Amino acid sequence: MKSQILEIINEQIKNNNLKITISEKSLDKNYRELNLDSLSLLSFIVACEEKLGYQLPDETFNKITTINELIKAFEDNKPKK
Repeated sequence: MKSQILEIINEQIKNNNLKITISEKSLDKNYRELNLDSLSLLSFIVACEEKLGYQLPDETFNKITTINELIKAFEDNKPKK
């Protein structure tokens, strides 16, 4: 799932002409350290929700500050089959 989410995020970065690169080294950096704002983070979340087919609980958004936290939130909230 991690690679799928990173692919979605990198697609969003490209589509929005953001001048950042997400790598293993940057996964634990606060999104502000990556020169992102909360709207960019929200766009990542929405894109992941659309591609993965499920939504995160609303209260989760305020807890996400890094890409790793975003990945974990989707892993933790993945619907059970």
